[in-house]
Order: sequence, then structure tokens, then C-alpha cells
Amino acid sequence: MTESTNEPAGGGTQIDDIPFEDKPSPWLNMKAQYFCGVGWARGLPTGSYADLEAQSSFADPDVSGQFKGGACMVMIVRYLDTPVGPYDEILWVPGWFEVPPKKASNPRVTRIYVSRKESIYNGRKNWNIPKHLANFKFTPSETPSTMPYSSVEISLPSNPDQPFVALQFSPLTLVSKLSFPVHTSYVPVNLLLAMAPIPESESWREDALVGTKEWCHARVDISGWGRMMRVEGKLGDGESFPEPSMSSYWVYINDAKLSCMSI
Repeated sequence: MTESTNEPAGGGTQIDDIPFEDKPSPWLNMKAQYFCGVGWARGLPTGSYADLEAQSSFADPDVSGQFKGGACMVMIVRYLDTPVGPYDEILWVPGWFEVPPKKASNPRVTRIYVSRKESIYNGRKNWNIPKHLANFKFTPSETPSTMPYSSVEISLPSNPDQPFVALQFSPLTLVSKLSFPVHTSYVPVNLLLAMAPIPESESWREDALVGTKEWCHARVDISGWGRMMRVEGKLGDGESFPEPSMSSYWVYINDAKLSCMSI
């Protein structure tokens, strides 16, 4: 378990003491392969927070706002080109949360893993996104023109042989051959992320788990040509990642463009 401190990076810290390079917002037009599943959250499932965040005000509804429910989402992304280089990612948005003191509701990322520490450091510092480190293993598909991968496994560095996510991807016979335009601007709901301040680990210079003190609002734009696919297998274990009730029909974009910017 990682101990936390209330002092974010930069408080009395010399710039040359920081082992990670700052890559500030915005991150624009990142090339990626994108996979997304959607469900409906009746409550906040166990495993929605990492231990570090679970013990902090980030997960305290009296400080950071009550969970309101709504549509939940899991995204798996292979970033091919970003300011910190290529990396993989899985994230969990359980739904909408109140944003004190105005009582407005916005979606919030509560659990997220990436494969590079540089992404952890900058994602936490730029947008209060509570990133942690994980291993990702993608297996290429035998029919890459229809489906780029046949499976993905995601595990903790401390337990690489026991993945907490093990999913199989398969095309839908006819539907997967049809593509359709995808852009977040088409969605008629508020997708602006409202992220509460996140805690910092005492060993942030090694694990990149830097903390923040201020709220952050961020917009994520996603565009490309989407297709439908079937997803089966193990999505979470209720500890390292939640076990949400999700549709087995996901959207994937093989040539996505993603941008993330502070608002």
C-alpha cells in the first residue's frame, strides 16, 4: 500500500530533482487504436479506486461530490503517438458525480492504468487523472483488416502472471465490416471531465504518482471511423479494477485521433 502526502510536486522541489519531463496540456491529435464499452451504473462498484486515491479526499463524496450514476464506460487505448511516446491505457468512468459547490454533474475517471510512467506523471499533473502503472499484452488478430487484435491481457507489475483483465475480441460477421463516423461532438450530453485534486505518494519520484491541489476540468475529443465488435472474458476482478456490467458489443476505431485539453 502506498502512503500519501498532501504536498504536490513542486512545493519546495527543485526542477532538476524531478525525473520526469513536463509535457503540459493540451495534447492534440494523438494517433491511437481505441476500444470502448458502455453500460449503466446502478451504484459505484468495488475496485473503482486505487488504494492511494481511496484513502484520500478524491474518493470522499462529502469533499469531491456524490456519485450520481448514469452511463458507465470502459476505454482501452493503444496510443501510437503522444507527447510522451507510445503507451497503452485502460480507464474506468463509473458515471456522473456532483461537482461542489455548484452541484453540477460531470463524468469522472476514477480508475486508470497506463504502461509508461511519463504518462502517469503528466496525466496526474495536467488533469488530475489518477493514473497507475500496469502491463499490457495485445495479441494480434489473424485478420488484421477486420480486427487488429484477438485479445488483451492487463496485469499489475507486482503480479504479471495473473491478469485482472483478460478479454477476447471477435468481429461481428457482417456488422464489423461496416464503418461509421465517430466524434465526441455528436454526443448530446456533457462529456466534460471534472476531476478533483489527487493525492501524492511519498515515492512519487520513483512511481510518478504525483499529487495536485486544485480541481481540473478537461475535455477529451475522439474522432475516427468506428466499427462494432464482440468482447468476452474477464473485465476486472473487483479489486485491481471493477467488474462492471457491460454490453458485450463494443466500438473500436483503428485509426482514431484523440486530444485532451484543460478547460
